[in-house]
Parts: sequence; structure tokens; C-alpha cells
Amino acid sequence: MNEEPTLAVLPGGILLLIQILWLINLLTLFSLILTQNSKNQIWFIIFYLFLGFIGLQVLRLNEPTYWYFFQFILFLLLFRKTSWAESLTQIECWLSLVILVIFYLNLHTLPDLYFSELEVKSLSWYFLPKMVSHFLKLYLLAILVKIPFVLIYHHAALHRKLQIAGWLQSSIPQFIQLFLLLLLFYFFIAAWQAENLKKTIIQLLETANTRQGKSQLTIHQVDLKYSTRETQIPGFETITLPEDLPASAVLELKKVNNPDQIEFFACYQSLLQDDSYFTFVKIDTFFLAALKKNFVNISANGLITYPFTLESWDSVFYKIRGWVSEEKPQGLKVFPFGLTPHTFPGIHSIRLTDTGEKQSQRLKQGTVKIMNQNVFTAGRVYTRLLDHNFKRIGYWNFETVIVLDIPFFKSPVMRQFLFWLFIYALINIFIIQRVIKFGNRINQIILQKFNLLTQGIRQISSGNLDHKISMEGEDEFVELAERFNSMGSELQKKISEVREKDRLEYELRIAREVQISLLPQTLPQIPGYQLSARMNTATEVGGDFYDVLQLDGHNYLFVIGDVSGKGTSAAFYMAQCISLIRFSRQFSHDPREILIRLNRYFSDPMIDKQIFVTAVIGLLDHQKNQMILLRAGHNRPMLIPADTTLAVAEIKMPGLGIGLERKGDIFEKTLKSKLIHLAKGDTLFFYSDGLVDAYSDGQSAEVPSGKADFYGDEHLINLLRTLRGKNPSEIQERVTSELAAFYGNSPLIDDMTMLILQRTKE
Repeated sequence: MNEEPTLAVLPGGILLLIQILWLINLLTLFSLILTQNSKNQIWFIIFYLFLGFIGLQVLRLNEPTYWYFFQFILFLLLFRKTSWAESLTQIECWLSLVILVIFYLNLHTLPDLYFSELEVKSLSWYFLPKMVSHFLKLYLLAILVKIPFVLIYHHAALHRKLQIAGWLQSSIPQFIQLFLLLLLFYFFIAAWQAENLKKTIIQLLETANTRQGKSQLTIHQVDLKYSTRETQIPGFETITLPEDLPASAVLELKKVNNPDQIEFFACYQSLLQDDSYFTFVKIDTFFLAALKKNFVNISANGLITYPFTLESWDSVFYKIRGWVSEEKPQGLKVFPFGLTPHTFPGIHSIRLTDTGEKQSQRLKQGTVKIMNQNVFTAGRVYTRLLDHNFKRIGYWNFETVIVLDIPFFKSPVMRQFLFWLFIYALINIFIIQRVIKFGNRINQIILQKFNLLTQGIRQISSGNLDHKISMEGEDEFVELAERFNSMGSELQKKISEVREKDRLEYELRIAREVQISLLPQTLPQIPGYQLSARMNTATEVGGDFYDVLQLDGHNYLFVIGDVSGKGTSAAFYMAQCISLIRFSRQFSHDPREILIRLNRYFSDPMIDKQIFVTAVIGLLDHQKNQMILLRAGHNRPMLIPADTTLAVAEIKMPGLGIGLERKGDIFEKTLKSKLIHLAKGDTLFFYSDGLVDAYSDGQSAEVPSGKADFYGDEHLINLLRTLRGKNPSEIQERVTSELAAFYGNSPLIDDMTMLILQRTKE
């Protein structure tokens, strides 16, 4: 659309409304695509709006090179927005690839951006819809490029990845290098041949005055020393020579009798010493034939000459002067990067090879096509094209070309090329391909060893720990296989250890349950008294025990004890000890007699000599509110009087541990009973040595100095002083929490047991 549409040409404005809705739809869709999974969504939209503004400015410059560069940068930016494709599954990738290819092949129905054919006149009607649709095309192209990478990176099997990596590292670089070498060689030959053509043209123009009358060339010379600036070539319009004559150029002249007929003349200012001639030579078939006689041809089979303008992509290269060699800035120039002629067959053409045809016959199009092209440039020399007023109107080319026809493929140059291409193919087959095959073999060996490791892992994961991997060599894979085999053996060993540990833990759990079941589940209700008891073991089972047994209507037997050591052996003897005490009620209610019988049992030679028992036994008469206590090497009980004038203190009693003295005489002599009268509110605190032997590593809040410490008897007495008047349950909880704070992160080092008896105040 070269004109902006108005409502006058659109009935009811329906088309304009459709255009606006389509524009809003495109902008919304593209904005949602760009801002997907983006944190700063507004800034992304602003950034791409800015890119659209840059695109508008590039279009207005009407420079294709800048536009292609802008598209390349835009493609890279949009490619970065395709990271979401990496989360697609393999099926989703293939489906997306097929759908996008079909859709992309039909994108010709969408509007595109052009430069010379369409002028940007309306921002809303023309530019925004086409720019957004162009962005969408590039985004679809970015996705099409991204998905194959995702399929290779995330979904291809390892052997396929190694195969593709081999292609990328060997075959593809090899073909790219071959193509680049051929292209560079082609440009080199073209530049060399162009230099030869340039020298031939200069030589022809320099000696044109000597050829008059000897050739069919149309030559006109002007002696700048003696003639005026006005001159006329016979049959053509009069021209005025400027003061600043070009070193060489092509002049466009009209015939006097037929102004519509235009002929072209190569004009040249001689560079020979003392030569002031300005020569005009008509460019026609005879001119090309004269060039052919002295031209050293390398590979071309045709010579063409024609006018052209710099409007294609290679206009930038014509402005680079690095490869230009000329006598004057306005002389003949060599262009080494010409691939195809600007126009063909051109105004004049001639065949360079001898085919038996007349030289005047025009060069025909080739019969063989490569990439839809059958004529290629093999050397280009260009100069300025001037009108009759010597104003530049374009450029003029002299080109040697390769016409792809049957005679060309029979030429000596082509035979040489095919011969060396055949030699390269042989080298490629017998050397390069062997090296590539060797590299592929290395990849296969790596893959085979990797598959062996994979199979081994699958066998191990399925439970076959006896599976072993066998590999040859001394590389890292062999080391991995050896470690894998040792891992299987270690796993078997660890599993056996874990099973054994589980079995022991199960047995210890059962033993703990049995041990806990041996302790009284509930304490008896004694009239006028309150009871509380607690036992914590350092391991799953321990050697501490306690019990309260009713003997008759008003007497109760109290016992607390500790078997030496910890663990299962201590638990075993603890069970024996508490069972014997409970059984003793059948033959005696005397605490002294019970202790003596226990000592006889544990003094038996059949009992482990490393085992002994400490205990405190008391007989409570709740009617008389008195207790008879006997101690067998155990920690002395604490008395907490209700009377605040009396101190909290240990009840001192002698006594030897059970099982330490085999004969029993010393044991019986050391047993001394202690009668305790309990006033209202008085409390007896029985405990095992694990309580006062509590050890802290200095990391607890109770030991802020950072030094290791034992809890000790004094610490316990000081705590019990603060608990005077508390009931047994409160005393137990307070002592337990105090010990937990003292231990901190340190583990229990011994079993810990408490038994608390208190006479009520009522």
C-alpha cells in the first residue's frame, strides 16, 4: 500500500476496525510470549518497543545491510527467549517441530517488510502490524533452531550424542573448511584474473592510437595540447571535456540521427610520458575481441561488459579500498568478491575459448545450473559510468565469466580441477576417513564401557550384588569398574551389618520391653503417703531397678538397686535380682534376711565374677510412720525434712555391695539397719549413681565456663533444698529437667533412677 487508507475508501470503516483488532491481537500475543517466565515484564515490553523504534529508523535509512544486521541482532535476542523449550519432553519437541515447520512454510501469507517497493507512510496502518508480524516470524525461526538443540542436548541417547559430536568435530568442519578453501581459491583466481584483465584493458587503451586503420575498433583521440575542450565523435553528439578528466571511465553517448540509440565509449587519459592524448574507444564486440587477443586467461570461458548500479547487498564491499590498486583515484578498479554478474548476458559478450564459432556471436546461457545459477564471475574490473556531461550515472563492469556448459567441463582447467578433486577424494577416503573412523572407534569403546557400567548399575539396583564388571585396559573406566565391583562387595557387607544391627536392635527393643515390664507399672496407694518413680537407661536396656511391694496390711517393702555395668548383661542380672526380691516375700519380710540371701546367690561361683549389685531396701510401716532402711553399697538416700530448721542431708548407713564378698561374713557384719521416723511432709529421695555421676562436656547452659564437670552430691543436695515442700511428682520433674539442662548435647553415661516417698501433711 503506497497510500494510507482512509474511511472514505473503506465502507463503514469495517476494514479499519479489522486492522486495529488484528494489530491489538498481534501486540497482545507477542507481549505474552516475551513476558513468559520473566520477572520484570514491563521493562521487557518497553525494551522491545524500543527495538521496534530502532527498526523503524533502520527502515527509513533504506540500507539493506543495516536491516540485515538489525535482524541478526533481533534473532539473537529472541533466541534467548526460547529457554522454555528446554523443559519440553521428547514427544512435545517433535510435535512442536512438525507443527512449526508446517506453519513457517506458510508464512508467505503474512505481510513482510520491503525497502524499495513500499514506502513507510503510516505508523499504525503499515509499520506496527508488519513489524510485529516480522518479530513473530523471527521468533518462530528461533524456536525452530532451538528445538533441534534441545532434542540433542536433553533427549538424544548417549551414542547418538557421541555420533553427532563426531560429525561436528570431524566431518562437518572438514566440509566447511573445504568449502571455504574453494571459495578463497575462487576469489584468489578471480582477483588474479581481474588484474590481468585490467592490465589488458589499460594496454589496449594505451595503444589505441597505433591501432587506427589496422583494426575494426572505433577510436577517437583528442590532443589536449592543441584542441579545444569541445569535441565530437563522428555520428554522436558533441561533448565538452572537463578540466578534471578521469583517468579512465565509460562515457554514455547518443547518436545524432537517433537519440534513442545509445552507445558506450571507454575513455582513457594516457599515462605515457609526454603523451597528452585523451582516447575514446567504442565498446562493442570488436573491443572485446581486441581484449581477447592479449588477455591471459586462466579459468574463464567468456567475457562480458555491461552497466550497473550499486543497489545490491555487495554495495558495502565496493566502498572498501583495501584491495583497490589504481593509478588514479578515478581509474579502473578490481573487485575480487564477485560471484555472479549483476545482469546477463549483458550489452556485449564474447567467448574466450575456441569453439569454432564466430567471435561476434553473443555468449549463450549455460546448460548446467548450480543453485539455480549457470553463470559465475571469474574476475571483475569496474569503473565509473558517465553521461555526455561527464556526470556519474552508475558503474561499468568488464567481467570474465564461467558459463556452465558442456565445453567448459571439457576445458583443461576443469580437467585439472576434477583431477585434483579426485586426488583429494582419494586422500579423504584413505587418510582422513581412516582418522575419522579411528576417532569413531574411540567413541564406540567409550560407549561400550559406559554401557557396561550402566548394565552393572541396573544389576545392582535390581538386587544382584554379586554382579561384577570385567574390563580391559588401564583407563578411568577400568578404575570405575574396579571401584564398582568393590562397591558391590561393600554393599553386601554393609547390608549384612545393617541386618545384624537391625536384629540386635530388635532384640534390644524386646529386651527393653521385657525390662520395663519387670518394673512396677503402677505404684501402690499407701495411706498417708505419696510416691513417684522414674528410670532412664543410658542404652536400650540397663541395670537399674526399683520396686514397691506390699507385705501385709500396713508394711511395704521398698527397694532401689543398680547392677554393675550397662547393656544386656546388666539387664539380665537386673531381671534376676528383682525376681528374687519379689520371690523373697514367700519366705521372709525381713529386709536384712533378703539382702543376705541375695548376696549368697550372687556370690555363687557360677555367677559372673565381674557382676555385683548395689541396693537400698526399706520396710515402711505406714501406721507407725517409720521405716527401717538397710544399704548394700548403694548411694545413700536423702531426707528432705518438712521442718525448715532441719537440713537436707544424706542418711548415713554402712553396707557392702552384693556379690563382692564370697563367704558373706563381712557382708553380714557391715549390714546395719537405720530407723527413720517420718513427720508430716518429710520426703525420702532414693536415687542411683547415674544421677550424681552425670557428666557434661561444657557445652550446656548449666556449665557456661566451657569446662567439663560432674553433677555431684553437693549439686543434688543444693537442688533438693529448693524443692522442700514440693510433692514427689514435682520433685521428679524438676530434677529430670535440671539434669537434661546439665547434660546439654552430651549423652547419658549411666542409667539414672529415682524413687521418691513423701508423707502427706494431712
